[in-house]
Amino acid sequence: MAAGADWPLTGAQVTASLDEALSEATLVLATSGAPRNAERPVMGPDDAARICRDHIAAGGSPVVLFGAERTGLEQEELVRADIIVTYPTSPRFASLNLAASVAVFGYAWVASRSTPGLPDGWYQPGRTPGPRAGFEALLTNLVAELDDARFFWPADRRATMLE
Repeated sequence: MAAGADWPLTGAQVTASLDEALSEATLVLATSGAPRNAERPVMGPDDAARICRDHIAAGGSPVVLFGAERTGLEQEELVRADIIVTYPTSPRFASLNLAASVAVFGYAWVASRSTPGLPDGWYQPGRTPGPRAGFEALLTNLVAELDDARFFWPADRRATMLE
């Protein structure tokens, strides 16, 4: 639960069965720490996210399955998948908890967008930052003005306030 991140849930649907949940799916990916003889292609989240994006662009409806927190996906659920998604973890701890698994896949999804680089609004083309010396001079002048105005009070808090 993240502040203001309830929008993904507005379109969520609760289904009575996996059959119902997959009825409109044209590609099924299942997350697993171990393929358990599922005889499916296995890939990491980066490749899986790109395949999902390409599939959506072609008009498909991919579904990513995440298992229960304690047990993960059952073998019967894994064999319903076209692709197994696994994470590059330590062999000693091959699986992630549910929240971490969803977060890692979500990050891979965002990172796979067609426009590389920072999100919109984080960079303004044509604007380059000024030299650091100019910023330092501005900051020095600002601190001097704040000192003159006796802004830093009590005096023993000045260092913390400057940070």
